[in-house]
Amino acid sequence: MRRIVISCPHCFNTFANEYPDLGGQFEVIHDTEATRVATACPFCLTMFDEGIASRGAQDQVAVDDIAVYVARSMRRAASGDASAPPPRTSG
Repeated sequence: MRRIVISCPHCFNTFANEYPDLGGQFEVIHDTEATRVATACPFCLTMFDEGIASRGAQDQVAVDDIAVYVARSMRRAASGDASAPPPRTSG
């Protein structure tokens, strides 16, 4: 069986759940045990949120739009605490 490494949740869904119906059999590897995920794509954000919720991993993984992470970082820097960890989101 071929192995495919996927970084996009939409591609993961397509290769893991739709390609088998068309005869494609792949081991699909994704979601690197990261604790935070950023995306600029609204569709990917939805896919990440749904995937994290389906695994009950909201306490282990935070996902947000990259603009949100940048804004939080700027607020922390402006407050003089740039080294503080970012606040967790529940997705």
